[in-house]
Amino acid sequence: MSIVLGFAAELQALRRLSPPAAGVLMSLDPAIAFVVGALVLHERATSWVLLGLACVVVAGAGVTVDRTTPEEVVPQ
Repeated sequence: MSIVLGFAAELQALRRLSPPAAGVLMSLDPAIAFVVGALVLHERATSWVLLGLACVVVAGAGVTVDRTTPEEVVPQ
């Protein structure tokens, strides 16, 4: 039941955010899961785990952040 409530809360939050903000927050999910695992379950991470976590977060944020402006569509 708790997974359903968490998923429903996440969907409600995503509906209220802009797509870039939602993408960045979703890319932080692995980092949040790691922090919860470290704090609650006392899991330890190796340097490879931390490097992989950083790569996933940077890649997720990089995909969602688009600094280019879309080209104007000129009717023909």
